[in-house]
Formats: sequence, structure tokens, C-alpha cells
Amino acid sequence: HTRSFTYDEAGLVTSVTDTLGNKSTREYDLLGRVIREIDSLGNETSYTYTKLGNVETITDAASRVRRFEYTRGGKLTAIYFCDKLEQSLEYDGAGRVAKRTFADGYEISYNYDALSRIEKVNGTDGRTVSYEYDAMGRATKVSDGDKETLYTYTATGRLKSVVDALSNETVYTYDALDNLKSIHRIDGRADEKESKEDRLPKVGEDGHVTIYSYNLAGQLTEVTDALGQKETYEYDQYGRLVTKVDRDNYSTDYSYNDIGRVTRVDYADGKSVALSYDELGRLNEFTDWLGTTSIQRDVLGRVLSVNDYNNKSVSYNYGKLNERTEIVYPDGRTVDYIYDDERKLRELVNGNEKTSYDYDAYGRLIEKTLPNGNAQKFDY
Repeated sequence: HTRSFTYDEAGLVTSVTDTLGNKSTREYDLLGRVIREIDSLGNETSYTYTKLGNVETITDAASRVRRFEYTRGGKLTAIYFCDKLEQSLEYDGAGRVAKRTFADGYEISYNYDALSRIEKVNGTDGRTVSYEYDAMGRATKVSDGDKETLYTYTATGRLKSVVDALSNETVYTYDALDNLKSIHRIDGRADEKESKEDRLPKVGEDGHVTIYSYNLAGQLTEVTDALGQKETYEYDQYGRLVTKVDRDNYSTDYSYNDIGRVTRVDYADGKSVALSYDELGRLNEFTDWLGTTSIQRDVLGRVLSVNDYNNKSVSYNYGKLNERTEIVYPDGRTVDYIYDDERKLRELVNGNEKTSYDYDAYGRLIEKTLPNGNAQKFDY
């Protein structure tokens, strides 16, 4: 795979052309900062900067602007998108973030200890999360209201145990090379009968143990679960997985090309899958026991169509911002993707059926309404 580059007099990359001839370009200001990028499809993104060199605006291919405001010292104070405030930030005398305010008015405040580690986080909904640390600066307790999670560590700094709010404990052990050796999941606290050699803790009948083994290269070679069932892994001289044997003793074998991509998978029942790639190393065809499926892509590597072994094709269309806008199925049915100005998916339209999505002020999905009117709600 080859890519060619062109440079300006300052040695900055001005264009990149891949093996297929797809070209993207970049322009700079006198200070060497990127001011414009154009991808292989002609989509343009532009940038402006403050006097201190911080990014002030980013304008995407749809002419939407994300704007950033700063203090005189260059600390970020506000982020706007399409002139709508997304969040603002305030700082304490030590320059640490003291408060974040979001678009819906929700505020989060931060308190710090003498070493500038976060000690407490308070939300305007009354939620408080506090943190305690050991001498090495590692979190040993996180309290979220009346729920506590406890952490301990090994002498080398690896996570040793986690006790959740329900007093369920997960214990980790490691080998001499500090590779993970076992994970013990215990309903209730584990017995504290461990030796100085960091041997496995005593686990009762309600314990769940997973044991891991490694080769000299640190690669996982065996996993044994609580029932004694094993999975094994074998590797070639390049460290690539060549054989996996599952808990039912069924093996799967893998073959590779010169650049390490899987070209064939052979299963225990005699079935196999062959895979091939384009000049850029992207999957463009695979053949299994049913037949051959081919994949066509555009200059950005996005899937344009998938043609299966029955010669039935599914095609995909995209918008200027790389968002998927439509899927067309072999029978002519289409699924349309409808987005808002912030590029969040709002509707999926499949003929007369529609699925809608609602988000909170932080852009998190809070409700999904299905075509039959049933709604799924999400809390955070």
C-alpha cells in the first residue's frame, strides 16, 4: 500500500494521495496552523484561531460552526455549536476547573485536595461523588451517595481487588511477569487468607474463578473457567493467532496474507471462509459455504453496496458529513436516516414505519419510540 505526499516550503504536508488516486488537501496560515482541509470527496473543514493560537472556530462541510471562547490566559470558558451554548467552564485560583454549566442549566462543581486530585464532585440534582486516594495517588474509595466502591492494588500497582456497593468482590492475581493470571468473582467478600507470595485467595462455593495462562511473549494461551472448561490459543512466529480450541474442543484455524490480514478461517465442521482485500487493505470479498459476497466502497472507504451470494444487493448513501442517509434493500425498500442540526439521529423511516429518538442536553439518548408506539427510556 502506498501513499504519496506533497509538502510546502516549510515542510508541512499539503496533500495526500492514496493507492487508488484519492486525494485530500490541507492549507496552513503563516504560523503553520491548519486553516482548511478538503477530503477526497471535496468536503471542506475550515479553522480559525485566537491571538494565543487556540482554535476559535471549526466550520464543517455543512457550514455549521463550533465556536470556542477562552480566558485571557487561554483557558477554555465556553463552547457553542450553531450559536447554541453547549457548556461553559469556570476555574479556581489554581487554574483547575471549578464548575461546568451545561445547556439545560445543569451544573457540576469540583473540589480538590491539597495535591490537586478531585476530592468531590457535586451536581445541582443533589448527587455527590467523592474520592479517596492512597499514598501513590490511586483511588481507593469512590462514594456515590450511599454507594461505595473500594479498590486495592498490588505492590507493582496492578489492580488487586474491587468491592462494589453490594459487597461483591472481584480479585485479580498476576504471574511473575505481571500478566493477569486469574479473576475471582465472589458474591460477598473474599477470605483474606493470602500469602505474601500473592497466591490465590480462598474462595467459597459461591466464588467464580477464571484462570489465565500466557506464553513467554505474554500472549494468552489458555483460559479456564469456574467449571474447569478450557479455551486454548496458538500463535505463529509473528504472534498471530493460528488456532483457537473452544470449551467444546472445537478448533478454528486462521491463515494470513503477507501484511497480517486474515485470508482464511477453517472451522471444525469442515466449513471455511476465504477473505480478500483491496489495495488499501480493506475487505472487498468473502466466500463462505453459501457463496461469495462482495463489497464496494467509495474513495473514503465507506461501504456503498454489498452484493451477496444470491446476487442481491444492499446499497448505502451518505451525507456531506459522512453520516449515513439511506439504505436501499434488494426489494426496493428504503430506510431513511433523519438528523437534526447537531447531527444526532432523530428518525429512522422505513416506508410507513418510523422510529424516533430523543436526547438530553448532553446529547445522550433518553428515549427511543418504536413504530408501534412503544417507547424505551434511558437514564444516566
